[in-house]
Amino acid sequence: MARNKNRIDTSVSGSLAPFTFICVVTSLVAFGLVSMFSSSYDLALSLNKPTTYFFVYQLISILVGLLLAVAIQFLPKIILSIVAFSGYIALIVFLILSLYNPVIKSFINSGIQSIMMIFLFSAIASLYNKDGYYLIKTIISVIFILGFEYLLLINNFISMFILGIFLSLVLLFYIGLKFRYFIWFIIITACPFILWYLSSITRVNALIGFIKAENTGSISSTLAYDAIIRGGGLGQGLGKGIFKLQREIFDIHTNYIFASITEELGLIGVFLIALFFTLFFILCFRTSKRLVLIDQKGYAIFSFGLTMFLTLQVIFNIGVNLNIFSNSLKTLLPLISYDLVYTGFLISLMGVIYKFMRLTTKEQKIQKMSDEIMDGDIVFFDDRG
Repeated sequence: MARNKNRIDTSVSGSLAPFTFICVVTSLVAFGLVSMFSSSYDLALSLNKPTTYFFVYQLISILVGLLLAVAIQFLPKIILSIVAFSGYIALIVFLILSLYNPVIKSFINSGIQSIMMIFLFSAIASLYNKDGYYLIKTIISVIFILGFEYLLLINNFISMFILGIFLSLVLLFYIGLKFRYFIWFIIITACPFILWYLSSITRVNALIGFIKAENTGSISSTLAYDAIIRGGGLGQGLGKGIFKLQREIFDIHTNYIFASITEELGLIGVFLIALFFTLFFILCFRTSKRLVLIDQKGYAIFSFGLTMFLTLQVIFNIGVNLNIFSNSLKTLLPLISYDLVYTGFLISLMGVIYKFMRLTTKEQKIQKMSDEIMDGDIVFFDDRG
């Protein structure tokens, strides 16, 4: 009998996905904690704080995120949708207020920008939890994206704008926007921003700086690249790097933590980061695919969007550290860089992905039992013998 092609994976590897995911995320967080402490203890001393100052706050953030991740396992999806929409509305209000209030704008850092971006596609994903009104949902999604990208641009969050517009386009294509409409969306979205950007010679020079990183004159990226070269194959040893002693760079434990890790652990550190993130992204992308197959398109959009966003963050972070990209594109290394709010937020989102994995595993077991019944491996007897 022919089987339906739209089937989820019923292999052992598929059923072990939730357990594997927990192991990978735990490894990433543990590796990040050790690396973050090694790169931040000297900075803590220079601020007259205990050497464990940043380590303790990062640990607190992780524990709070873990509690939220556990709580998410018991929340109905309507609550998650309400949180997504509430978060999106809150960030729009926050961005608008930041235009007129320098104090509010001062609170916006890489972590807050990342949370804003995640709330964007969380809100879009919530629209697709049920079928029907597909065109209206797509129009609302486009409005969400356009409004958010415009606010990011006028706030001069260039790195998040570039990352966000790319992610938004991919996300719209993923949810099924027809290719010709997809092309029109690119044109309609890009033209006003290009004209606005080219209207200022300062912004043109900045754009050239994005394309050619050496024109930006960033001492941070140069020092980071030197630290990576200095690490060599085996590194200088954990805690023995000198990159963190650069007093003019205050984000060594955040945006430039990759350089610090590579200097101290060498290619071993690079291999561990590549291994953990590769496994993480494979598991998340496979979960997105399984969610589509069990007709959970809203969940699939969220899983895919989060995975794409974190993938781009990793690429941007490593590119800036290697002095390939402009320093203006610097961002955090997810689950490894220090950020009191963003780290806990990401850990809680891992709970959402884990919940999706459990859902697909449950469907997988049901499908496997159905297959066994169809193949005659399971026979039912009644009381009449």
